[in-house]
Amino acid sequence: DTTLLREIADRTAENARTKLADEPEVALEIEMVLAQVYFDLREFDKMAESAQEARRLAARDIGKNSLPYADATSSLARALQGLGKAKEAEITAREAIALQRKARGPGSIQEADSLTCLNDELRHLGRLPEAESAINQALAIYRQKLGNNTSQVAWALNRLNIVLENEGRKNNEKLPEAERVIREAIAICRNLSPNQETLPLSEDYERLARTIITSGSTNRLPEAEDLLRKSLAIGNRLAGEKYSDLVFPHFSIARLLEQQGRLAEAEVHYRAAADIARSAQGMSKEPRAFFILELGRFLGRIGKQQEASALIIESRALSSTPGLVQSEHR
Repeated sequence: DTTLLREIADRTAENARTKLADEPEVALEIEMVLAQVYFDLREFDKMAESAQEARRLAARDIGKNSLPYADATSSLARALQGLGKAKEAEITAREAIALQRKARGPGSIQEADSLTCLNDELRHLGRLPEAESAINQALAIYRQKLGNNTSQVAWALNRLNIVLENEGRKNNEKLPEAERVIREAIAICRNLSPNQETLPLSEDYERLARTIITSGSTNRLPEAEDLLRKSLAIGNRLAGEKYSDLVFPHFSIARLLEQQGRLAEAEVHYRAAADIARSAQGMSKEPRAFFILELGRFLGRIGKQQEASALIIESRALSSTPGLVQSEHR
């Protein structure tokens, strides 16, 4: 029950900040645990508060060259990313990488985690070559430290696919590599959970489908549609139809169906994507605006002008530049 967990976390945060003034080490540890809990709950504003408090305690009582300060900085970078503060997150992620290298030595798992965060921010800022470099560094560390058949490697391959697929929209030579890395991620997920489907597998199916669609290979569109339907089925079964990451396969299949002229089916999925975006915990305003705007655009195309106009107004209330919002916010 996430409501109960959220209430417990909030009470624990209040107690740590009001009753543990004489036990800073305990308070520091609690704040770090809370940051992870709030991350899982997608309460990124509260995650940022806990990470900042942990940084303050670590700086005051242990020093800025300490492991706790480095870890709190890594956590803060991820929270800022969740809040949609890309530039601040980039600066903080770079600080975290330097701190992790100084505290743990080059090539730690924690450094790789911060490199993954940096990749996401650089991608959101449109700096794709830099993002590719960052995620490749993270992937190399994960492979060296953990081996190839791990969830961390699979996740890094997923993030690398997103960068390569985005680059592939202008440079088709990137797309074969994009497909290769996401197929490796799928193989790892299957190896790790051979008898069950998982949410990471659902996400990887969506990424493979998106890569196929971007390739422009029309004879493979049935394969892409099948992958998207598998992604939706797994996500619905494991996390419910309002699971926030289902916005991506809904949106991808909506675009695919629209391109094929299957407009009634496309409308169902555009509406589902917009509904999820409205209610998704932890989704920042820009991607919310994007999915609502896309529903409005589609409805305008099929002649539902009154509803389309209302959706465009709703989108602009969330973001002053909704037309610039990218669908890749994850």
